[in-house]
Amino acid sequence: MSTDQPFSEQEIRDVFERAAADQERATRRAVTDGLTVDELAEAGEASGIRREFVEAAARAVRLGVPESRRETRAGVPTGVSYTAFLAEPPSDDLWERLVADARRTFHARGTVDTTGHLREWRNGNLVLTLGPAADGSRLDVRSRRSDALPLVWVGAVVALVGLFVAVMGLMSGEAGAWMSGFVALLLGAAMAGSVGVRQRGWATTREEQMRGLVERATALGSAAPAVAASALAPALASAPVASPVLRLDLDALGDELGDARTGEARRARS
Repeated sequence: MSTDQPFSEQEIRDVFERAAADQERATRRAVTDGLTVDELAEAGEASGIRREFVEAAARAVRLGVPESRRETRAGVPTGVSYTAFLAEPPSDDLWERLVADARRTFHARGTVDTTGHLREWRNGNLVLTLGPAADGSRLDVRSRRSDALPLVWVGAVVALVGLFVAVMGLMSGEAGAWMSGFVALLLGAAMAGSVGVRQRGWATTREEQMRGLVERATALGSAAPAVAASALAPALASAPVASPVLRLDLDALGDELGDARTGEARRARS
């Protein structure tokens, strides 16, 4: 086909319509068949997205986004949990790093249980669990703190009783009654409110600690090969270098060696 032959207006429309239809079918086929990370990175680079960002996004989609949850009762946080998926499999090295980091983060020794497929570190109501997942490992961290909840109920009851006494005192015109009820109302509300504020502060602190634990585990997992290589570098640098060994093929030098020996024998006889 000659590339110099011009196309008519109708032929031009037909060319672009066919090309657009072929591209749409190819795109639909690629989406149906799926794309590898390299293919996603190439498509992203064609759209102006750098490869490292595409790879990071693909890893996040495959592993799943970390999820943080709060348990509440009467509007007061009583439990916090954090779940994340790590690309690194649940190895002994990963588990030792997690336990050491958990002890530093939560300032607690805790006890370790590695029976079965799940590994567990526990310190009271604070529990860290590591188990296998489809493409790596699943990390669960959870903590509960509900012992202060009765104080909230006590404060609420005192506030309600104070409110009732204050209303009855106002209705009866007794100043002492409504003043006492008003004071009880303030004390009960202050008790319940202070406990609620402390519980929310505890929940926020626990969430930050758990998030930091997961982020450090993810960073160390991705940097493990580099760390290992850097750790081996001093040892490799200080290791003795073997001197090269010179090997000679005496059979190949048979004629020259024989001539040299014959010459030496002649000089000795003379």
